[in-house]
Amino acid sequence: MIPTTHKTKLSGRLSYPVGAKEVNDVLAACPRIAELSMRFSDLPVYPGAAFRKTLSERMPYRIFAITFYPGLKAGYFSRVIPREWKITVYPVVRSKRHVAHQLLIEEGLPSVAAWLHSTTAVGWDLQAHSLELIFDPTNESLSLDEHSRIC
Repeated sequence: MIPTTHKTKLSGRLSYPVGAKEVNDVLAACPRIAELSMRFSDLPVYPGAAFRKTLSERMPYRIFAITFYPGLKAGYFSRVIPREWKITVYPVVRSKRHVAHQLLIEEGLPSVAAWLHSTTAVGWDLQAHSLELIFDPTNESLSLDEHSRIC
């Protein structure tokens, strides 16, 4: 079971599109499962005013992200930063919860599972990686946005 480390309470007009149990059910057989933590955050776009604008203009925004940070050893100016695997779930407007939930279950989480299976390649864990699932409320669609960077 992926531990939930934080869950922000939402206003009545927002809802999380997927719960911890559903994420756990889909990702249970994936590598790295024991290293993951999960949080539920109310701000997929920062600051809050920008998120409210994104919602009012029905622009696409992330509703789910999984990130890996390989960590850093102490250097001259830095402290030790531990290796970290993190899932973050972001809210949708309550009226779009059903659509977003269905897209996550049918497309998004299986894509995350496939991405996690790719993390076992030699050298993969030498860089930071993220996979974001972007929800388009106008077209009721989901897209993937993957990033890697050297730390």
